[in-house]
Amino acid sequence: LIDSIQIGDAAELDRHIENFPRDFHEPYYADYARADLAALFGDAGLRPRESELAFMAKVMVFEKA
Repeated sequence: LIDSIQIGDAAELDRHIENFPRDFHEPYYADYARADLAALFGDAGLRPRESELAFMAKVMVFEKA
């Protein structure tokens, strides 16, 4: 999965993540920014293997549990 970083991934960018839904009219982003992706993927039978930040993006690799 490659998507946006989330709240807490890079503390110095948290305020930008928090303001993004308002500034760019993205109503669902606020929920995504706080979602527990490991738990969501876990519900689908996947477990996190690795994660890496790339500025404002996050790469997460999951494997079948």
